[in-house]
Amino acid sequence: MQRDDQQQQELLLPRSVASQPGILLITRATLQGLGRAEEDALRRVIDTLGKRSMRAQGLRKPITSYSAMACSPDQRLYLSVAAHGFARGLLKVGSKQLCVRRKPDADYSQVSPLCVLDFYVHESCQRSGVGLQLFRHMLSREEAQPHKLAYDRPSHKLVSFLRRHFGLSSYTPQGNHFVIFDEYWRSG
Repeated sequence: MQRDDQQQQELLLPRSVASQPGILLITRATLQGLGRAEEDALRRVIDTLGKRSMRAQGLRKPITSYSAMACSPDQRLYLSVAAHGFARGLLKVGSKQLCVRRKPDADYSQVSPLCVLDFYVHESCQRSGVGLQLFRHMLSREEAQPHKLAYDRPSHKLVSFLRRHFGLSSYTPQGNHFVIFDEYWRSG
């Protein structure tokens, strides 16, 4: 019980950072404008979610951290925040220049899509609509469509999520481990 309370504490944002439930957008500029207490709280939450995402995906190191966000000029982090400031999940995006193939035997093409770099929903909130709300908010804010994004090393859960909610399933495996669905190439 005490462990659960401690884990919940690690994901609580102060009211000065998350005054109401919803989706919080974090950028490098956001981080630069924080006071010491807010910075410490946000660092704890982002680093904790990043480590949980790492474990959930079976990775060796976190993809998302406060220090990486503070140094990254074009990455955006969307945090889903429940009542009382509990951080339920994250979705990190940014543009990347990629060399990819449309088909296994095709020549390489250079593209610069918006990329989903990390996506994680707290285990207690999965399959409750939090991930879909977070994803749709990001799509709206970024003025993007799911088939026009690239996905960095998507987990089987993310691929299933994209199939279930957006009908995306067919893609050509890439050497760089990014997934670009076939619909990317078909639409204008």
